[in-house]
Amino acid sequence: RKKKNQVKRMIIQVLRKLREKRGTKRKTSRTNNKSREIKKVALSKEISLPKDEVLIEEVKESGTQAKIVDKQEYLGKQRRNFVRSYGEFLPNSWDEPSAADFQVRGPKYLGPNRDRRKIPAKSSACELINLDALRTQNGHRPLIDVGRLRLSSLSDLISVDDRIIFINFMLPSESRDVPQVSLLYAYRVKHDANELFIQMLDDFCNTDDHHRDETFKVIPYIRDGPWIARHALGQKPALVGRNLTTYYFFGPNYLEIDIDVSSNALANSIWRVLKDVGKLLVTDVAFLFESKKKEQLPEILLGTSRISYFDLPNASNPAFTHLILQQDEFGNDTFAISPTTPTAVVSSSSSHDN
Repeated sequence: RKKKNQVKRMIIQVLRKLREKRGTKRKTSRTNNKSREIKKVALSKEISLPKDEVLIEEVKESGTQAKIVDKQEYLGKQRRNFVRSYGEFLPNSWDEPSAADFQVRGPKYLGPNRDRRKIPAKSSACELINLDALRTQNGHRPLIDVGRLRLSSLSDLISVDDRIIFINFMLPSESRDVPQVSLLYAYRVKHDANELFIQMLDDFCNTDDHHRDETFKVIPYIRDGPWIARHALGQKPALVGRNLTTYYFFGPNYLEIDIDVSSNALANSIWRVLKDVGKLLVTDVAFLFESKKKEQLPEILLGTSRISYFDLPNASNPAFTHLILQQDEFGNDTFAISPTTPTAVVSSSSSHDN
C-alpha cells in the first residue's frame, strides 16, 4: 500500500507539472499574439502614443521586438527619399538582410553523386549601396536604362575602380496615362569578392541574352504580410528571363538588368495582389547567377535586399524619386531626375545586346 500511494503521489505531481507548463505556454502565446497585434496597430497609426514618441519594430538575434523611438527623428527619416533602416522595420525603408536567410545550391547539388541539397548562403559578393523608387508621369516611355542617372549621385559611395550592378524592376501601370513606377537596386562588387563570382560575372557580361536569361535568378521571400501575398509570391527561386522580358545595358564598370514585370500575365496578377497590400509587407529578395556546373558550386549570392511597408500606389509618397522625360540636342528621348534632386540629363540610347 505504501508503494502504491507513493506511485500515485508521483503521478499526481507529474500531472500537475504538465498542467502548469501547458498553462504557461498558453499565457505566453496569448501575450505574444497581443504584442504582435499592438505592433501592427501602432505601425498603421491606429492607436495614440505620446506626441514625442512612436512605436516601431526592431529586429534582433532574439527576434522581432517593439521599440519606442523619438518621433521627430522617425518623421525626419520618413521625409527623406527611401531611407535605409539598418535593421528596423520602418515604413518606406530599405535594408540589406543577411545572406544566410536564403537557401542556395550546395556543393553536391550537381554531378554524378548529387544530393540535391540546398544550404544557407554564406555571404553576398556585392553590397547594396542604394535603392530608388522611381516614378514618371510619362506612361508611354519604359523606364529602361536609368542606372546611369544614379551614377553621379552615388559618386560619394563609389570609386573609379568599383564595378556597379543595377537591377531595375519595371512595375506595371494600368494604362499609358498612369505614372510608371520602377525599383532600382544599386550593388557594388566587393573588393574581396569570390573569384568564382567574378568569373561568372565576366561570363554573364560577355555572353548573349539567351544565356543571361537562363542564368540570372531571383529568390523572393515575404517576411511579414498577409497570407494572400505570401501565397501569391511564394519563395521559389525563378529565372526571370525565361518568362519576363529582360533588357541588359552596359557601360564603363557597370551593368544594368531591366526586368519588365508587365510582360507576363501571371506576373501582372501577382503584382496586383502585392500592390494593394504593399504598406503591410516586408519583402526580402536575393539575386544570383545560377550555377550550371559542379565547379560553380556552392552558389554565391550577388546580393540581398529588403523593402519594408512601402505604399506604392500612393502618388504623394515622399519615398519616390520623380523623373521627367525630355529630348536631348539630337532629338532622343531622355530621362532626368526632377529639379528637386538636381543631376545631369543622361541619354537613353541602348547598349542592349540583340
